[in-house]
Amino acid sequence: MATLQRRVLLVEDSAGDAELTCESLARAPAQAFEVLRAGTLAESLLLLSARSVDVVILDLNLPDSRGVDTVRRIRVVLSQTPIVVVTGVVDEHVRSQAIAEGAEDVFAKEESHTRLFWRSIAHIIERRREQQRQFQRVLDATPDAILVVNDAGVMLYVNQSAVDLFGRSREDLQGESLGFSVADNVPAEIHIARPDGERVCEMRVVRMEWNDERAYLASVRDITERKRAEALQARSVELEFENRRIQEASRLKSAFLANMSHELRTPLNAIIGFSELLYDGMISPSSPQYRTFIGHIQSSGKHLLQLINDVLDLSKVEAGKVVFAPELVDLGRLVSEVCASLGALASQKRVQLRIDHDESLVDVQLDPGRFKQILYNYLSNALKFSPDGAQVLVRTRTEVGGMFRLDVRDQGVGISQADQARLFMEFQQLEAGANKRHGGTGLGLALTKRLVEAQGGSVGVNSVVGQGSEFYAVLPRHVPSQPLND
Repeated sequence: MATLQRRVLLVEDSAGDAELTCESLARAPAQAFEVLRAGTLAESLLLLSARSVDVVILDLNLPDSRGVDTVRRIRVVLSQTPIVVVTGVVDEHVRSQAIAEGAEDVFAKEESHTRLFWRSIAHIIERRREQQRQFQRVLDATPDAILVVNDAGVMLYVNQSAVDLFGRSREDLQGESLGFSVADNVPAEIHIARPDGERVCEMRVVRMEWNDERAYLASVRDITERKRAEALQARSVELEFENRRIQEASRLKSAFLANMSHELRTPLNAIIGFSELLYDGMISPSSPQYRTFIGHIQSSGKHLLQLINDVLDLSKVEAGKVVFAPELVDLGRLVSEVCASLGALASQKRVQLRIDHDESLVDVQLDPGRFKQILYNYLSNALKFSPDGAQVLVRTRTEVGGMFRLDVRDQGVGISQADQARLFMEFQQLEAGANKRHGGTGLGLALTKRLVEAQGGSVGVNSVVGQGSEFYAVLPRHVPSQPLND
């Protein structure tokens, strides 16, 4: 302690008794006791609010407090400091009551004038100090840093582990502000700056009393290495996931290239085969087959051009190079034009095409070519996978927030929930058997998604296996002229 070796608070209203007690304490070795005096309970409480003491010698009967209630009222302020009662009459009832209220011992007043008394007081103080030393030895042996901090955030005590953690001496730390806010029972992560690098620590705090002062006991554990290990593990998992993603992307692209090669060869073979027949003169211009072959060459060329355009468009969208040219359009007319362009395919499969257009959509400003491309991709897929004699519905509706919605609903086989999540991904094709029967590169829906999102919209699908699918796009009624990701 920074004070004299033993500080005593004597609470006694009788000047004579107080003098005798002081004389008894004075017979102890030189400067063994520093005695503070108070004549009332109120005066003693005032002194205790400003000074710490090693023991309180308390008369039970004071002008402002009587009996064992005096001990109780002192103990409210001093939860740990020993209290020794001195009273005129000592019986077992008074003794047991006083000790029950927290008194260390009880003496008669005539006993307080003897050598036995001051020796008992010295013994009580020394025993208390030894308890504190043992407690501190336990704290020093704890591997976690232990800090005792008062309400002002000042460190009252630090153990050896705290000294090692902060890299500073105990003398430097005790009396200094912690620099971190503390809250009871709320774990916190703190960072401690040291010359050899920052340490990451976990701090847990509980309320306590320290030398009769309200305080916090903070347990601080260095978790720097654990954090590093967790970060390395997280990074390892991230890299493993990224590696699997790259491998999957590579596999999908390889499958796409193989499929694209097949898709390109099919119309090319038709163009080359029919043109060779015509070039070699094996088919006369007057032959009925002549026009048929010319038609095959034309349709194969258009198909080939569409494949190439899809690849180029997707590349442009991914690079953010698509520029939109919006204009005020007749949305109903655009829908009708796309439906008419696929009328032959619908008739071939005996599929009924229906249009349900919202006539209130009269102020739509968008790129007509890109809109027709979006609808064409949805509608061609719907027709491709619709059974003969089915119905396909194209519907437009006004949405809130300056948006409108385009729906294409079919009566096909439907799509499972698991497959729906992959529908709009590049190079993804579902139900390989069906795609082989119907053809396709796996780019149409991916391109549609990119085109819609580049205009500030969104896409999605609602589907039930065995009942059909509804593909939709929500677009702004006024599309910006430049891509949103530029």
